[in-house]
Amino acid sequence: MSEEGGMKMENFLPNSMELEEMELEDFEFWVHEAKRVIPKRMEQREPLVHLKKKVTLILQNPALSEKQREAHILSEIERYEYLLNFDKRH
Repeated sequence: MSEEGGMKMENFLPNSMELEEMELEDFEFWVHEAKRVIPKRMEQREPLVHLKKKVTLILQNPALSEKQREAHILSEIERYEYLLNFDKRH
């Protein structure tokens, strides 16, 4: 396990030898998986940074009313709390 930003996570990236030995079909699968998994891992490592970015984008969106902004922000805060609790459970 590696520890980044205080959160323990299983290693996801293959080492260079594992990558070289991958068949192209396996590599292609891994690329698609990495595109899905890596952003989630980045957010799990630094959830508060990502929350701040998301709230900023919500506040900057002129198409949203105050009521909509509040609802979106609350949703993001709840997601942030879920990530924090996920970290404590695992």
